[in-house]
Amino acid sequence: MSNEQSPLLPGSSSIFAPVRKAGHVSRPGHVSIWRVVFVFCFLVIPLMLLIDVEMPGLGFGSEPESAKHLCPQTEPLYPVANAKVAQTVLHVLDSHAFLDRAVAALSGAVQIATETYDTLPPLEKDPNAWKEFASFHLYLKKTFPLVHDSLKLTTVNTYGLVYEWTGSDTDLKPVLLAAHQDVVPVNPATIDQWTHPPFSGYFDGEWIWGRGSSDDKLGLISILLAIETLLSHKFQPTRTVVLAFGFDEEISGTQGAGKIAPYLEETYGRNSFAFLVDEGAGLVQQYGALFAAPGIGEKGYFDVRVDVTTEGGHSSIPPANHHTVSFWCLRTLAQAKAGYWHTVPTYRHI
Repeated sequence: MSNEQSPLLPGSSSIFAPVRKAGHVSRPGHVSIWRVVFVFCFLVIPLMLLIDVEMPGLGFGSEPESAKHLCPQTEPLYPVANAKVAQTVLHVLDSHAFLDRAVAALSGAVQIATETYDTLPPLEKDPNAWKEFASFHLYLKKTFPLVHDSLKLTTVNTYGLVYEWTGSDTDLKPVLLAAHQDVVPVNPATIDQWTHPPFSGYFDGEWIWGRGSSDDKLGLISILLAIETLLSHKFQPTRTVVLAFGFDEEISGTQGAGKIAPYLEETYGRNSFAFLVDEGAGLVQQYGALFAAPGIGEKGYFDVRVDVTTEGGHSSIPPANHHTVSFWCLRTLAQAKAGYWHTVPTYRHI
């Protein structure tokens, strides 16, 4: 068997990016992203890399040196097939003009209050209740003209957005980049407690304030801004890229992602995507470097309604061993100890 190793990704090489001239200031994280993800995906989150995200709860159990034998690292990857585009775009990302553009794009998106509530009526029953999403779509079209001129856009259930950026090699499985347009609602009674108004999109020189500035208009705008930037430099992906943006993720996603998923399966087939990039676990600063934490599982969700009937009585003096809440808790505990529930891996289809 040969000791030679082929590149982890086609069109890449395990070399470091060219050294920049002294005095050139770059933002932390930009080059590392380019080194570890192939020519498109390292641009998916440029805006995220401009904003500090602290995740104190996410840490690593051992120091890097002592962990090397547990998790051997390959050399960083740097794009070769599109090296010229890579260098050009890296300089764009390091510019003040790009920072201003990214801030303006996200700030403008935050200013459109695409709130979703559990009490919102279904779209087909009251379209007017969802009208903010129409405004948001107009904003996206105005802010990202190259995306809307170059990519195929399909609307699913009125406000679900699916873009397709056709690659040069249609035999390759496409990649799927997902985000959601809606944000958690703001309780009007708490508005005076905000440092800056929740839909102001205010930029204080370091942070953008408002609903969606993190969850998840940050991700959505980053994806579109990355593609807009690549298109402006005549980049053509080898692999088809599909974008899917739901509009009710904060209230379970039944009308957004719930409708987009069957559309994607019908259009592209089952198990048809090479990989999926979604919100994920975010970015974390560790050991002097910026890490994009990988998602190794999918959180589940379910609603439970419990009806328990016992003999009557006042809760202040409940019957012995028959208080409704206590009875249910004891029964639940007993079932848990007996192994009543079991986990089902989300990767069972692989």
